[in-house]
Amino acid sequence: SSHFLQVLAQLQPARVMETVGAQDGEITVTARWMSGAIAFGPEEVPKTLKIGELKNLWDSDVSKVIMFGDSIMQDCETLEELPLQADLTVAIVAAQMRAQAAA
Repeated sequence: SSHFLQVLAQLQPARVMETVGAQDGEITVTARWMSGAIAFGPEEVPKTLKIGELKNLWDSDVSKVIMFGDSIMQDCETLEELPLQADLTVAIVAAQMRAQAAA
């Protein structure tokens, strides 16, 4: 957990210091691979954390998509609209799909 907070502090030092410990500013996130195995969490993170930042907290070299229910979450979205206990699904994006999306 302390490694997680160090990574988070590097991403957004000012926001993390404001929200860590503030119960109403945090959300507990559990991210699971499509197989059901836990990829990340359960971990308390600031609600202001963006999906793009969340993705980089584990396996940052792997391109992934995060879903809440049936909805794909965009990198620019924060966690503020999610329930306080959020269960997310993670899918790996294949290199071929990334190339098509970039074209």
